[in-house]
Amino acid sequence: MKTIKALLSDNEGSTLIMVGVFMLTIFAIIGAGVDFGRAQLVKMKIQQATDMAALAAANPPIASPTIDDRQAIANMYYNLNFPAVYLGVKRPPLNFESNNVLNVSANSSANLDTNFIRILGQNTVNVSSGSKVDIGIKNPRYDAMLVLDVSDSMDWKFNGDKCDYKGESPCNNNDGNVDTVGKLFCYDRASNYYSCGDSSRLTSLKEAATSLTSILLSPDIPDNTNRIAIVTWNDKFRQQLDFSNDKDGIITFLNNMTARYSTNSTTGLNKAWQLSKAANGFRTDTVHAVVLLTDGENNGGGGSHDQAIDNSSVAVCQQFKNLNPPTIVYTIALGDAVNKNASGGFVKPEGEFIDKFLRNCASGTPDSNENKYYFIAPTSSQLNEIFKTIANNLQKLRITD
Repeated sequence: MKTIKALLSDNEGSTLIMVGVFMLTIFAIIGAGVDFGRAQLVKMKIQQATDMAALAAANPPIASPTIDDRQAIANMYYNLNFPAVYLGVKRPPLNFESNNVLNVSANSSANLDTNFIRILGQNTVNVSSGSKVDIGIKNPRYDAMLVLDVSDSMDWKFNGDKCDYKGESPCNNNDGNVDTVGKLFCYDRASNYYSCGDSSRLTSLKEAATSLTSILLSPDIPDNTNRIAIVTWNDKFRQQLDFSNDKDGIITFLNNMTARYSTNSTTGLNKAWQLSKAANGFRTDTVHAVVLLTDGENNGGGGSHDQAIDNSSVAVCQQFKNLNPPTIVYTIALGDAVNKNASGGFVKPEGEFIDKFLRNCASGTPDSNENKYYFIAPTSSQLNEIFKTIANNLQKLRITD
């Protein structure tokens, strides 16, 4: 009989134990691969089924669909693309949501019973997926509101150069005071206005806004009932054009805009909010959009940046975004103030204020460099393309999430 000392020093059979542990580990790894691989296949099937459900519900083959119509179509396409049982998993229920104006969302999740890793204590694996799709409207209905800065710097060139006088200097600026040389604009005593002409920011804005108007109110859209409203502002509310489908009237209003005084975006946004809630304001069954454009920091006439105006303006933007359905808020920084230098800083001190304010006002994520609702337009051609992009984006059908 072996002594205790001999037993402790005896290693016979240890290799068998090590092989057993090794085989158990290999079995666990292979089993986990099988269970998780199956889970990934089910997740892909859920993604495919919810994609098809959301796309079909967003663009149904019926006129004027209700939310119930969209849900019925989503359920049908979901069931067609996810069998009653797939890899041992019963078809999970579809969760469907829609405001019937902007988008639809379809998502689902399933719990899979594991076959192998349950020996490690994990009996189920949860997988989920879904899609969010912008509604595609065959006869789109949009209410778009342009909230446009017409402060005096809008009559500058894009690079910030002021205009040359075309009349006497000094001259009367139509309010009884005499401007000294170096002022941006002036009026003669017959109220003739001097501006930069074709090279000004304001002229480029008129052209770009006309392009947007022509797209949204195109006669090529069947039964076009889209509408556009305009609010202009500087240090106070200037003018408004109520929601209208009259393309020529809207373009005439745009062409008659003039630039004067300083910058207070809250005055324009407050008026835009009032207009949206009026009897002729936003319709309940349309896509709502606000396009806010400015070329300078908020100063309210004080000459320096006013953070309180930024804050109050962002609050009004949030009111628009909180509507049901939510309003899409696009913002545009015009001119060169928000351009960056080689080190990543703004070329002008006010650029930081303008950039932060417009990012916070826009829909989407404020700190994202890929925010598709915030635009920078340092040139006339870029501004025109931005307005065309906004008009076309409003009418796209796409999976967004």
